[in-house]
Amino acid sequence: MMVDSWWTCILTLLATVSPVALQTDGGFSQWSTWTLPSCAVTCGALATAKVQRTRACNNPPPSNGGSNCIGPFAETAVVNCNLLDCPVCVPVNGGFSQWTRWTNPSCPVTCGSSATRRVQKTRRCDSPLPNKCGLYCIGVAYRYEDRNCQLPDCQDDVGFNEWGRMDQSNL
Repeated sequence: MMVDSWWTCILTLLATVSPVALQTDGGFSQWSTWTLPSCAVTCGALATAKVQRTRACNNPPPSNGGSNCIGPFAETAVVNCNLLDCPVCVPVNGGFSQWTRWTNPSCPVTCGSSATRRVQKTRRCDSPLPNKCGLYCIGVAYRYEDRNCQLPDCQDDVGFNEWGRMDQSNL
């Protein structure tokens, strides 16, 4: 019976003692998975990219004045993109399309046998488009011509008076 009273005494003492909060230092979580490489190119066996992984100070988090985790929260590395070699360029040079019809702008005046207007025609470098290291079209893509408007002579609405006498005092 003495053991029972001893336990009762200990339990009574424990019940009267206020709990003491224990200081807990922070611990790191597991590393996250590495980010996927974001490669700036689409081919090339030597292409590389930067990847990263992180961890948090929450296993356990610091509490009751415990220290924060000491060490890196992130790591970066340069990895190979694991891309295939770039294919050898088989160039496709650009070719010109057919010429458009000549434009037919209005004449800037309404009379005059020497009146002209500028007409033009164009073609594009899209037959085919330059591709795979091919060259852009070489040559003229615009043509201009100044064409006569085929207008009648302008009417002379201003008449002249007869010549007057010349004043010879100013000679």
